[in-house]
Amino acid sequence: MPLYEYRCSRCRHTFEILQSLGAGPQGLICPECGGGDLNKQFSTFAASTASSSTGAGASGCAVSGSGSGFT
Repeated sequence: MPLYEYRCSRCRHTFEILQSLGAGPQGLICPECGGGDLNKQFSTFAASTASSSTGAGASGCAVSGSGSGFT
């Protein structure tokens, strides 16, 4: 079930709620003021990846602190 973010038009409170995929604000109320005029907000998702313990960057090349090679 995805986590959706809503903002109340009345008090501007923003909150998150777990809903079925594609669900809208019908039947929801603001937990702050009890208002029913809610707008679904656009939000991003977070993803994590496994990182190596070798100190390599995203390109797989180890970073050295001895200088960049640029002058």
